[in-house]
Amino acid sequence: MKIPAMRERVRLKGHKGVFLVVGVDRDREVVDLISTGTGGHVEEDVPFSSLERAEDTPPSRRDSDSDSAKETP
Repeated sequence: MKIPAMRERVRLKGHKGVFLVVGVDRDREVVDLISTGTGGHVEEDVPFSSLERAEDTPPSRRDSDSDSAKETP
């Protein structure tokens, strides 16, 4: 998967359900995610390689390398 965008819906390999990207660290190639299901479980420092695009979500606009998404330091 390419660099995910803020608020993009993704799947996390080995987990059920869909997550929302709430933080992106391009230098470390990790994201912070929150579950869209009940409870809002948070996953931090998830490698890009562990992500899959949610089937009902269009490809990331970050693929074009725009700076429209907020990045975490």
